[in-house]
Amino acid sequence: MKITADPEKVNDTILDDREYSSNRLSQESIRMVKEANTTLQLDLGTQLDDLYDQPHREINNESGTLIIIRDADSSEWHFFECLI
Repeated sequence: MKITADPEKVNDTILDDREYSSNRLSQESIRMVKEANTTLQLDLGTQLDDLYDQPHREINNESGTLIIIRDADSSEWHFFECLI
């Protein structure tokens, strides 16, 4: 899923990048993103490799993993989910 929002209006939401890591995505997260793209044939509007260095947040719980990547250049957030 891809969401576009005004970065100034996302404070205290799941899109608030103050909680995001600026490190490169882990190899496991990159694998999840690639598999989602291949399986769903996503039209991300950007190159996958460009997303790996963007601010991101990974949320894990008993249901699976959610990866949110903020494309700072376009004010878009990309959501990738792996369900267990």
